[in-house]
Amino acid sequence: MRWTSSKPFRLLIVPLSLLLLLGCLTGCARLRRSTIAPTQPPATTATSSNGAGTSGVVTYEIQPTATASGLSGPYDPDFVAVDNRVPSNGELFLFLPGTGGQPDCCQSLLETAAQTGFMALGLTYDNTEAVGKICENNQECYTVVRHDDFDGSTPSTPSSYADITPANSIQSRLVDLLHYLAAQHPSQGWSRFLVGSTPLWSKIVVAGHSQGGGDAAYIAKVRDVEGVVMLSSDVDSTATDPPVAATYLTTGHLTPLDRYVGFDHTRDPFNDKIEADWTALDLQSFGPAVSVDGNAPPFGNSHELLTSTQVPPGPAPALATHDSTAVDSQTPLCSNGSPAFVPVWRYMMQVAGGLPITAGPGLCAAG
Repeated sequence: MRWTSSKPFRLLIVPLSLLLLLGCLTGCARLRRSTIAPTQPPATTATSSNGAGTSGVVTYEIQPTATASGLSGPYDPDFVAVDNRVPSNGELFLFLPGTGGQPDCCQSLLETAAQTGFMALGLTYDNTEAVGKICENNQECYTVVRHDDFDGSTPSTPSSYADITPANSIQSRLVDLLHYLAAQHPSQGWSRFLVGSTPLWSKIVVAGHSQGGGDAAYIAKVRDVEGVVMLSSDVDSTATDPPVAATYLTTGHLTPLDRYVGFDHTRDPFNDKIEADWTALDLQSFGPAVSVDGNAPPFGNSHELLTSTQVPPGPAPALATHDSTAVDSQTPLCSNGSPAFVPVWRYMMQVAGGLPITAGPGLCAAG
């Protein structure tokens, strides 16, 4: 639950489409928690539903209330994907969905991670309001909100836009889920990503779409993670022309910047903000931005990947290109029904994970 601090009244004439985009970067299906009293589902419904994903990947959906009591929501199921047929690379792929999104938004991405040797988790967290809507042009605000998302710590200065409790933070929810999985599926090795009550960040690739990608980038600033995958992200920059990146992006990071990699659509309405953030992270020092269209891994070993591929309009046409890099309903498909961006996702995971980069066919080369 968050609300913005009071501001002097200003008369602004803003196009309705822009208001809708700022209000919900990846979908508007859920009301802000400040406007409704969330209903907590009973913990007895929390048993994961085990099913086979594509190509033999086994998936689970786990109710957060099964992993910890007293959560204040959201309560959307966490999503887990594993593939025991492929050798483990010893790393965890942690995915954070965008504003209002749920972990099962992006099953193809998570199943690709499992097929690449990761243990893959999609985590529910407090993503009910767009960070860009909270912070607008306040560059320092982004740091406060992102750190609050991460561990729920109280900022040094009282803030009306940082109110997540430690128990409801990304870090605590991750620890609770890993403990639960270690107990329920001991043979899968989830405990290897925990040191007591702390995630073993050095073995975790943190990934996210839109708002989730911003949290991933921030976590990598304050923790030495394995790497970062940013999908239509990071979007933490001002709405000015040109956009100015949030201050946390321009200062020191504990994670080496050569483990950051981003992917966006050229017609994403937030592309100028995203590319400003990539510049602030100095990703261009690893080579210029490269279009994945008509190319094949390793895409010139670039850490800035772009596409102009036609995408399905979906339920939110204004956000179709923004969602296309990760969200199943907007990801373009090959003629055989497989997601077109699988080669891109796999390359990004290998870069972030410090894994050998495998060459291979480009988008839809085999279908």
